[in-house]
Amino acid sequence: MIIEERRIAFSREAVMAAVGLFAKPCAVALPPGDIVGVEAEDGVCQLQVAPAGGEALQSLTVEPGAVTSMLILYASRQGIPIPKRGDKTLERAADGLTLNIRLESQG
Repeated sequence: MIIEERRIAFSREAVMAAVGLFAKPCAVALPPGDIVGVEAEDGVCQLQVAPAGGEALQSLTVEPGAVTSMLILYASRQGIPIPKRGDKTLERAADGLTLNIRLESQG
């Protein structure tokens, strides 16, 4: 058996850009405003949105699978190849999120 493991780190800014670009195609409804923060812990992703008009920040819970899809689309757009096969998981990083990919092949 051959095991390939990859870790792709996304800065907080890259995560926010990915969400901003690909929320709609990934069926995530964002409230109007600017994404100002992202947190991920224990399989739950929280986005902080600053609504237009200076209202208080809104917190939005997003499924990790949707965030993973947005990051994969963003990476592909940036020219970073992502294998279609393999188990993909998210983990919190110091300044954003890390996409872990584990691919097992019979060799």
